[in-house]
Amino acid sequence: MNLMKVIVFKGENSGSMNFIKSALGRIKKFSENEVVCLASLIVALAYDMYYLDIMNPLEYSLSEIGRHNAALFILWSVISGLALLLNVRRFYSRIGYASKVGRSCLYLGLFFLVCTFSNMSREPVLYWIHVGTAILFAVLGFASVAFGLLNIFKKGLKFRILILVFFALIFVDIVMLIIFKQMALYEFIPLILGFAVLFFTNFTEFFRLTDASVAKLHKALAEEIRQAKDGGYRDDNEVLSEVRAKYVGEE
Repeated sequence: MNLMKVIVFKGENSGSMNFIKSALGRIKKFSENEVVCLASLIVALAYDMYYLDIMNPLEYSLSEIGRHNAALFILWSVISGLALLLNVRRFYSRIGYASKVGRSCLYLGLFFLVCTFSNMSREPVLYWIHVGTAILFAVLGFASVAFGLLNIFKKGLKFRILILVFFALIFVDIVMLIIFKQMALYEFIPLILGFAVLFFTNFTEFFRLTDASVAKLHKALAEEIRQAKDGGYRDDNEVLSEVRAKYVGEE
């Protein structure tokens, strides 16, 4: 009798695990859908423009606008964070970027974004925690896009121009922030630039890596993994990172 209960329990547990795996697989597939990623980007851009117009963006910072409109700030964080998550992941997949560094920056940045709306108080300690987490989100979010861009810097002139313009505009915006302090308009510009770059790299054929480049990478990857495993066990991700460092970026 007890044996039957164990068998039934294991069967139910196995069925539950399969259901969870299937559900997670469907969610992952849905999140990678081109239409879903593009829609999230469009919605985020539209809502960002609306949020920016709630109060004078040349007088108030994003945090000050959020302090007067907490629910709208939380909604901005969720919409913008989701768009960044979906499209950076799509960007990495599209260019074959497999390093954990970029993903770590992305996930940590989103974590700090969540932290920003958990301490909106003007109380000095909480205020500076808010400022600190907001800065960390901005830096790590930028880094998650930048690592992917640097990975394709040598893939052609069009990529180099796109990347140099992106970094130049970010630099100009940082200078403007230093001069004019916290203003929502200048705080928003890096996010808008990031979304623009993700749009071009994710949804235009002009910035797609050529089939020859992708085929070259796959061939190199297969050969490197074969050689690495012939010489003893090594982690596939480690081998993949080495292959990308060696081959991606060559003409």
